[in-house]
Amino acid sequence: MLPGVERCGECGFAYDVSAAPWAGREIRAGAAELAAILTDGTAGLAARREPARWSPLEYGCHVRDMLVVQREQLLAARRLDRPVAEPMGRDERAELDGYAGQDPADVARQLGDAALLLAGDLARLGDPDWDRTLIYTYPERPSGPCAGSPCTPSTRCATTWPTSAASSPPGQRSRPASGKPDGSSRC
Repeated sequence: MLPGVERCGECGFAYDVSAAPWAGREIRAGAAELAAILTDGTAGLAARREPARWSPLEYGCHVRDMLVVQREQLLAARRLDRPVAEPMGRDERAELDGYAGQDPADVARQLGDAALLLAGDLARLGDPDWDRTLIYTYPERPSGPCAGSPCTPSTRCATTWPTSAASSPPGQRSRPASGKPDGSSRC
């Protein structure tokens, strides 16, 4: 286990709250790198290299939307008791929102704006905020007698995630290569 990383013995959730101070900076830097790709004048940004793999433009749209959704989930967790974070419909959004037809320059600007907003909210989190509860239902909604019990530093979740040697950023679970829980639950 890496120094500063804690893991829930029941579900495998790994978190490193000590990494929180630089999360916003990392989010902004990653968004800036992606925005640079979208505005570098490269032709074919909307073209998929493989049918099942998003194009650079679609990926930029997805990251923008993911940052917006994560910000809304963060704000919900700060103002509501035990809010549920519903899946964002990432695959459906690519078609429904017309990712491939969006202007790369617009997406690059929006990506930067979304990163700034989320980073600003992360910077304002205090110690009590890190103990707030948000029920995260992706990739599957927990089931069983303790379904809906979230995993935070002070609580445990219903779905057991196998542990891995790698740590996850704050708020994310370590997952097996399949990205799915092992199906067991503990109360």
